[in-house]
Amino acid sequence: MAATASAYRAPYVSEILAEVDGSLNDCAVSTGIMLLGDWTLGEALTRPDGKPKDVLFLREWSRKQLGPGAQDGGLTLHDMDELMRAIDPAMPPLPRYGGQALRPGQTLPATALLRLTWQDLVKLLREGHSAALCGNPSGVKDTQSPLRSVQGDDDYPHVIHVTDGNATGAVVKDPLTRKKPGYPGVRVSWDDLRQFTEAKKDGDRQFGSPTSVACAVIRVGDETQANRQRREADKIINRKSEAIASLNGQVGLFKDERDQARRDLVATKEQLVLALEGATQLRADLAACQAATPPDCAAETALLEEANARIAAARAALG
Repeated sequence: MAATASAYRAPYVSEILAEVDGSLNDCAVSTGIMLLGDWTLGEALTRPDGKPKDVLFLREWSRKQLGPGAQDGGLTLHDMDELMRAIDPAMPPLPRYGGQALRPGQTLPATALLRLTWQDLVKLLREGHSAALCGNPSGVKDTQSPLRSVQGDDDYPHVIHVTDGNATGAVVKDPLTRKKPGYPGVRVSWDDLRQFTEAKKDGDRQFGSPTSVACAVIRVGDETQANRQRREADKIINRKSEAIASLNGQVGLFKDERDQARRDLVATKEQLVLALEGATQLRADLAACQAATPPDCAAETALLEEANARIAAARAALG
């Protein structure tokens, strides 16, 4: 049975569990894999035989696909976008905030123009979306918050997976723990999450802007194969509907032209009947004139010639 958006939960991807080189710099990769799972309801994290991929192996593999410079940490939402297509080339660009530095060779596409206020983000997370949220744990005031004290020093740039929002907060899967893929995450208050993403460094906000949260946001389940095929089918149907509408418009125009031609034909027939009737009377008048003494039929002859010309014109119009 296929997963549903309301029930699916992406596997947790630790950035330190089974770390090959021991470096703690995979939060963007780990969070990106979890977000990709949400976006495709796990299809992108499933092998062709239906078995789930090893997400920790996928984490190591994905980072290597980003090329030189991606091994030293400091990865951004732009790297997250690239790693998703490394895993699944059919993925569309990741909707994301674009105010982050680019690595050499990266470009800033139009899709990196996501501008969400904090209220916008909360609304989306409560309405079936998931997010990769950038921030710094040191900005969270509550030292007992799940976002604090993960490391000895809480002052570090970080990105976390956030989903399943409700009235009190949202479920967070922080990649900086040694939990296994089945880890369900922990619910964190909206206040803590806002303080995390609005944390300041040297007096300035470290991520985002006063009006835009630094995040990437997707609707859970929006990029399943079924949804992609449905959208493609809708495009084909829309194109055909537009073509049919255009043809119907042309048919309507042809009908209007046909109806006008019929009206013109009827009018021409009526004119011919009147002309024939008039010519008959004129012939009678001409005959009477010619019988008179002395005959003077110039006027009647001219009228008859005019009537014959009108009859010829009407017959020509009728074909």
